[in-house]
Formats: sequence, structure tokens, C-alpha cells
Amino acid sequence: MKALLLAGGYATRLRPLTENRAKPLLPVAGRPIVDWILDKVDEVEDVDEVHVVTNARFAPAFREWAEGREVLIHDDGTTSNEDRLGAIGDIAFVADHQGWEGEDLLVIAGDNLFDFILADYVDFWRGKDGSAIAVYEHPVRELVREYSVVELDRDDRVVGFEEKPETPETNLISIATYLYHRAHLALLHAYLAENNPPDQPGHFIAWLYSRAPVYGYRFGCGSSGATVCERCLEALPWIEPPLCERCGSPTAWPVRRCAECSGRRLAFASARAAVAYDERVRAIVAGWKEHGLRRLAATAADLVVAAVPRPPVETLAFVPPDRGRLLQRGHHPAERLARELGERWQLAVSDVLARSGPAPRQRGSTLAERRRNVRGVFTAKTAPRSVCLVDDVYTSGATAAAAAAALRKVGARDVRVVTFARALRLR
Repeated sequence: MKALLLAGGYATRLRPLTENRAKPLLPVAGRPIVDWILDKVDEVEDVDEVHVVTNARFAPAFREWAEGREVLIHDDGTTSNEDRLGAIGDIAFVADHQGWEGEDLLVIAGDNLFDFILADYVDFWRGKDGSAIAVYEHPVRELVREYSVVELDRDDRVVGFEEKPETPETNLISIATYLYHRAHLALLHAYLAENNPPDQPGHFIAWLYSRAPVYGYRFGCGSSGATVCERCLEALPWIEPPLCERCGSPTAWPVRRCAECSGRRLAFASARAAVAYDERVRAIVAGWKEHGLRRLAATAADLVVAAVPRPPVETLAFVPPDRGRLLQRGHHPAERLARELGERWQLAVSDVLARSGPAPRQRGSTLAERRRNVRGVFTAKTAPRSVCLVDDVYTSGATAAAAAAALRKVGARDVRVVTFARALRLR
């Protein structure tokens, strides 16, 4: 495998900082950006050659930087932003010059700082039958439109790719780190022959994925490629027995009713959750609900299935969304969780519940206020005899109790509640 670092741009938006210095040679923490990238490349045993492509203006500086390093510098002959070859043009230029036919190629933008392990990325790619891109769930929806936005299927194959869309469909973005299968490297000339844009490597991926398999390697807080790394998952505060039989609160020994639910009229038979709602889980829920990390619904469902037995019911339902918050988020976490659980538990999912109107936010409210806020908010026309109500977080039980009461009024006899997380009250 060959590695190619792209440094042929002129970074005009950073001038005067980049007037006489290439952006990849700018110092970060006392070292040029390209040094940090080279450290990552050195960890990949598959790479037997490292190349840097730049322009005539900055080639002397890169040759000076490369002294004493096993790096080959290529000058693409351009002298200004107006006559540049573009990133894709530079890849083709070096590949032709080096005769890389039949070679796999790792391509990285020379100004791309990242913290995931490239060797893990290559291992992921080795298990696939095509090219690959590194992708990340961006937490800020407003900034997503500045990147290449990606859509993946369940096998992590790219099924959608768009450069800097006005209205992004997902928060999954591609960063400029690519693994080209040797058969796909030869397609660069076909792409360029069609007069497609020679700049921004993402344009080639947008063209390629509909013609050949391209996969997305997800990286997150750790190096496993997951949105939530294995170390973080292991550190989650699982809710384990003994529990209150009714509300699912952890107890010193098994009880039918605990101090939290004793004396309350609850319309559900039981409530269960996978994890306690502490600061770590709060960050996951915030990313899932407020920052568009929709894939976390699948992660949450996996955790629920691991911790909560399949409920003995006919169907699943979900707490319906407040319309304003649904429009703001663009998705409904409780419904997505219910549908993920439905697939895993092989249970149908029904939208039998509706909201009669908006309800005040529950955050910061007392228990009495929470009960008043949801009183009469939920309605249903019909319901199966046994149903499991799904929501993302069980806080006081007021919302679950009100929704369960609406189901009981129209014929449900056994209502269970399952949530991803549960607030634990100190007494």
C-alpha cells in the first residue's frame, strides 16, 4: 500500500498566514501539521511508501522538511490557485508518475488532524470488498453543511454522499482520509475524462459509490470506529437487580413497591431501563436527541436488549412527540428506539398514542408539576390488550403513567414501560 498526503492547495482563505508557508507546514503544538499525520501513517504496517504532492511554490519547503525522512515529494508544477490541478488531479498526477497500477492507496489531506488509529481503519477496510472513507457523527447540525455528508446502510456501505449540502440529511460527515482499492484507483481517469470537478476528493467518492462498493469507517470517542467506543460502553452505569417490581428503581432487596412509587397511582404494571441517567448517559442522550446523532438509537436498543428481558406483550408503542420539538430535532427518539427494539424483539410497533396539544418542558419541574403538565395530554382511540410503552428516559414516571393511563382507557389491560435510561432519586 502507498500513502499519499495532499498538499497542493494554496490555502488562500488563511492568508497572510499562508502567503509564504504551506498550510500543512503550519505548527500545531510545536510541530508541523504534516508531522502529526506522518506519525499516524507510520503505525500502518501495510504502508511501504509515503508520498507528498505539493505545488511549485511550496515544493522547496517540503523538500527541506523531508530531509532525513523516508518521504518522496512531488511537485505538480502549478504556481497559483488559478492553475492548480486540484486534489483529484494531484492524485492522478502522482499515480501516473509512479506507475501505481495495481496498488492500494491511502490518501490523506495534508492539513487533516485526527485522533483515531489509522491501523484500525485499514483493518476495517481489509474486511471489505471496495474502497473506504472515514466518517464521523458531527454533534453540531449547523456546521454539517460545511462538510461532505454521508449516508450508510446497515453494512456501512455508502448509499448517499453529497458535498456541502444546503440541507443535510444526516449528521454523518466524511473527513479527508480515503482508502482506494487498487481497482478503483484506475477509475480516476474515467472520472476526470467526464469533465467532473478535479478539486475536493469527496467529488470522486460521490461519483464512485454508485459504480463500485465504498464503505464508511465510523470513529468516535475512542479508536474502535464506533460512535460510542467500547471503553465508554463498559463504563455505563447498568441498572441491575434487586429492583422494585413496579417502577424498576434499584433497591437494597426485592420489593413490590419502593419509596419512590409507593402510594402513587401508576397505570403501568412495570417499568424497566438499561442504564442510570448520570452525566455519562446524559451526554449520550443529548447527542442522540439534540445533536442529530440518530445512529445512537440502535446503540441504545442494543443496550436495552442486553439489560431488559423481552416484555410479554403483543406490541410496542412509543410516547408521542411534542410537535414543536419534533420539527426542531427532525426525528423522534422514542419512536426510533421503539422501532429498533421491535426489530430485535420481533414485536410490532404501533403509533396508537397521540398528543392532544403541546406540553410544558418537564426539566426542572417538581413531581407535582410534572403530573399536572401531562394530565390529559395523551389520547388513544384503540389499544391492544397488552402493550409495552417505549421512551428514551424515565425521570419521575409522570409521562409514562399519563401515557399508560390513556392506553388503559381504550382497552389495554397490561401496560409495561421500557426506557433506555432512568433517573435515580436519592432518598
